[in-house]
Amino acid sequence: MLLVGRTRYRLPLSPSLAQKFEALAVELDVRVLGSAAAGSPTTDATFTLVPLFRPRRLDGIAFWLGLPMRVARLLRELRPDAVICQTAYEAACVLVARRIARLPARVVVEV
Repeated sequence: MLLVGRTRYRLPLSPSLAQKFEALAVELDVRVLGSAAAGSPTTDATFTLVPLFRPRRLDGIAFWLGLPMRVARLLRELRPDAVICQTAYEAACVLVARRIARLPARVVVEV
């Protein structure tokens, strides 16, 4: 399962977040694509985080413009059964990424 969202994470995770993702990992093979907090590492075994873009006011647009290609790369690499998206915006990018990667992962949008 691939989780995609704009949430900013700081690695290593806080104890409460670490507990959440450890619980998920008991049942699922979980990977996360999100944003990195300033100064945070950008990868570990579970997380792929997009570093902060400078100038900061362009960070959001840079994240969204690059998201379909980042997701397509992870779809090819991980071959997840499902991609869970935080919003419809991430879901739209994931649908584009599925077409680019030519892979049929299911897309789920949190509500």
